[in-house]
Amino acid sequence: MIRKLVQKQTKLGLWVEGVFGLEHRSLALCRITVGFLVMWDVLTRLQDFHIHYTDTGIFPRSLHAEFGYFPFPSLYLASGAPELIFFFFILHLLCAVSLCLGYRTTLSTALTWYMTVSFRRVFI
Repeated sequence: MIRKLVQKQTKLGLWVEGVFGLEHRSLALCRITVGFLVMWDVLTRLQDFHIHYTDTGIFPRSLHAEFGYFPFPSLYLASGAPELIFFFFILHLLCAVSLCLGYRTTLSTALTWYMTVSFRRVFI
């Protein structure tokens, strides 16, 4: 129904397009802003990743098993080795950079979302 109204160049069709239409530049600005925020978050947490994300830190993976089962698989809980955790940080940073640049936007959005949720899952 709305598509038919928008296709016709009537006053109502122009109004519907103006109200519900999205500008490509504003979507790109939102995507770039989210990418920069994710990069900032990753870079600030990278400063002390040994303390929070490895098995030698304050909340090792063995404690996660004691608190119950969480259905979301986290990459950051796959290993407690600092080298692998650092690799995941770099991968997360690359996903955010690709989101900022708009390279394969759908894929980089999905990967950035998964890495960010996986990032937060460590503390839940």
